[in-house]
Amino acid sequence: MSIISENQWESSFPQRNSIYTYENFMKALARYPKFCGEAKDSVEESDLENACKIELAAILTHMK
Repeated sequence: MSIISENQWESSFPQRNSIYTYENFMKALARYPKFCGEAKDSVEESDLENACKIELAAILTHMK
């Protein structure tokens, strides 16, 4: 949630199917605890945030 806000979601996907809401996207990500978090114990917070940005960019690229 700290990487992409609901406003960013809405502006990035204005013509999406109505089931693809920000809330549903967050719920889907929550089902995969290692997504944006598999290295929490072994890296600094800034490195983890950068890794998460890369993971989100990869998945969002496929969705667009």
